[in-house]
Amino acid sequence: MNETKIVTAVLGTGVIGGSWAAMFLAAGHKVRAYDPGDLNGEQLRNAIGSAWPTLESLGLTEHGDPNNYEVCQSAADAVKGAAFIQESVPERIEIKHALYAEIEPALDDRA
Repeated sequence: MNETKIVTAVLGTGVIGGSWAAMFLAAGHKVRAYDPGDLNGEQLRNAIGSAWPTLESLGLTEHGDPNNYEVCQSAADAVKGAAFIQESVPERIEIKHALYAEIEPALDDRA
């Protein structure tokens, strides 16, 4: 059976964003992630790899795939068509304003 996956965007792949990405993957979501400091996805891969054994031991990965993610080169690309957006960028107003200005034109009218 070809099952449609919920697409979740994760903006920021540090400790918090990477942990959210792992949780979404464990729940069976497809994750599209963006972090300007992690454009090759190494930080994200490490976060998922670190969290996955714990998620497995808790029985949370039955429907998940730790490789069902895509690293995007822009926040706008990450949010296109996403059903949910997890924003986990640093708590600095100028960073958040710039991020929201970038993603707003890429959002659709489903909300």
